[in-house]
Amino acid sequence: MCSNELTEFSIIGAGAVATHMSVALQAAGMHPLGVYSRTLESAQALGQKLGCPATDRLSDLPGAGMLLLAIKDDALPDVIGRLNATQRESVVVHTAGGVPIDVFRGKAKRFGVIYPLQTFSRQRQVDFSAVPCFIEASDRATLGLIRGVAERLTHTVSELDSAHRAVVHVAGVFANNFANRCFAIAQELLATCGLPPELLLPIIDETAKKVHTMPARQAQTGPALRNDRLVMEKHEQLLTERPDWLEIYRTVSRSIHHDTLS
Repeated sequence: MCSNELTEFSIIGAGAVATHMSVALQAAGMHPLGVYSRTLESAQALGQKLGCPATDRLSDLPGAGMLLLAIKDDALPDVIGRLNATQRESVVVHTAGGVPIDVFRGKAKRFGVIYPLQTFSRQRQVDFSAVPCFIEASDRATLGLIRGVAERLTHTVSELDSAHRAVVHVAGVFANNFANRCFAIAQELLATCGLPPELLLPIIDETAKKVHTMPARQAQTGPALRNDRLVMEKHEQLLTERPDWLEIYRTVSRSIHHDTLS
């Protein structure tokens, strides 16, 4: 391995992020040495995809130029604390948006973050070259190594500290997780009328297309923007049997209306 390039990696985790990222790294020319997951079946499924050994024993995971941790945020401290001496010699990297780089302090020599701003599902293919990645590292030399890895994956790589990365993560939750939850509620509402969810696709697609060409605030429409109380009260009556949905409706409507007053 060249001193200024990482060419091998082992991966901790076998979920959607771990799968998409490790497959993309392999396609970009990096060599996978091993996969660890708490569940051997999951590790073997990803190991088979990558053509490398799999294990459910963390101590058996081979060290590599880069050790990539793509696991649940709250599992990171425990897993990092259980790395063996060989694994700690790797450049140890996590993929979390909301976990600060300090989680590695005192537990690894060279460490950092590659955070891909994207939603990953196992059944969906993702073009990693279009995914923004945010990087951070323990020192400038390690940052250079991590940047080299990230630039194998995507054209958009930005250095960002932990505090600002946490803000990006929250923004991603609003743009993806919360929006998707609203899509799910909308589909369930149509189902009460016996209507297929596909009817929502044109309005969902147009909403997404708008923000490619105009600010989201400018693209806002609907009764809350107009403060059309008669319409909103009728909507609220329809939602009375689902108080959680009603709370979302009222909270978001209030936010939209208040934004028009600012």
